[in-house]
Amino acid sequence: MLFSQNEMDNIKREMAKLKEKIVLKLFTDFKTHEDGTKLRKCMACEGTHELLKTLEKLSNGKLTIEELSTEENEEEAEKYNVTRIPAILFVDEKSKVVPLHTILCCSIVSICVFPYPLSGQSHSGSFQS
Repeated sequence: MLFSQNEMDNIKREMAKLKEKIVLKLFTDFKTHEDGTKLRKCMACEGTHELLKTLEKLSNGKLTIEELSTEENEEEAEKYNVTRIPAILFVDEKSKVVPLHTILCCSIVSICVFPYPLSGQSHSGSFQS
């Protein structure tokens, strides 16, 4: 189990606060095998994927995780200027990255670690301060 019972209760309480559907794009290093299974070499990617899938299950359909391989989806990674993995992006219905502070003000966000600065980037797929 990833969380203690107390942590699970807190997570469930925070997930209940989600008002709108949120999509997270998770960029990892997986390679898809012929049988459809995914192999991740990056331990942080594996742990992040497992954590986010747990949160997705607890969200009652409010949180969707879309995992993308930086190797199998190079164009998508370039579109969002992903340079390190794992990378977690909050995106809106138009596939535009949404600044973190406009989505959630609850503690569940502290679980997600962003591997790059949240300000100072100028392309359309980046966070702005």
